[in-house]
Amino acid sequence: MHPARLLIVAGAALAAASLGTAYLVVPTSARIDGVEGAAWPAAVLVVGIALAVVTGDRREGLVSWAALLVSILAAVATIFAAQKVVDAYAAAGDLTAVGIPASPGAGPWLLLAGTVTVLIGAAFGLSRRLG
Repeated sequence: MHPARLLIVAGAALAAASLGTAYLVVPTSARIDGVEGAAWPAAVLVVGIALAVVTGDRREGLVSWAALLVSILAAVATIFAAQKVVDAYAAAGDLTAVGIPASPGAGPWLLLAGTVTVLIGAAFGLSRRLG
């Protein structure tokens, strides 16, 4: 399989795994995971990208139009994931300001790492020399 496709699949797996991890940890109540934290749109987008790129000639990179489309979709998912990191820190700060101890979890960082990995894979997909 072309290395770009491997990166895209690995990034999508990381983003999907982030949905089950904590996005916000509040000791007095249950943790908020990626589904409750509304992070699933980015994960669904990159998992859809991964499913699409494993079709066709997997030894080659993506065709130009597909690499461009994957890059745009991955960039949108990355921006959304970055916003989820900001949201987690803002929510933790708001709760801490009113006296409730809270901290952001690893979930938004895993989502961001997954979407960035997909974005890097899409950029590598433009090259047919890799692999």
